[in-house]
Amino acid sequence: MTTGNCESCSSRTKTAACKVEGPPGTGKSQTIANIISNALYHDRKALLVCDKKAAIVQVEERLSNCGLKPALLNLHDEDLDKREFLKQATEKFPADHNAGIYPFSELRETRKSLNERVRFGNAVAHPSLRVAKREALCGLIQLRKELRQVPNIHLSIPQSAGM
Repeated sequence: MTTGNCESCSSRTKTAACKVEGPPGTGKSQTIANIISNALYHDRKALLVCDKKAAIVQVEERLSNCGLKPALLNLHDEDLDKREFLKQATEKFPADHNAGIYPFSELRETRKSLNERVRFGNAVAHPSLRVAKREALCGLIQLRKELRQVPNIHLSIPQSAGM
């Protein structure tokens, strides 16, 4: 998968494998960090395999900067012996490793609220209009801006004697 197609990869919910490739400086590390973050959010595991250790280090730094360091375990460290690895793995991934570390329930509620707002905005304002509420509101805002530029003209209507 090229970096241009990574959006479709990150939006999938049951992707078994995803290959990210491309020239230097095209955002591959950020894309991979986003995919891993998404997997962690959905209580899934992710495995990153790279030819170069530098690529793993870059992704690890990006995830650490987002506060996801406790969920990472770098297997690329050649100096790490088996006992040390097992110790590190059990420290990082105890049986209840998600409990209390990340506010996933709050994030899910926020996501639900935002999705409801999007659905509301995309709903038809009125069947006869065939216009989404969001589009109608944008039209009203634009009309209001345009009307601000129209000068106020005060008309004086003469009172007729019979009234």
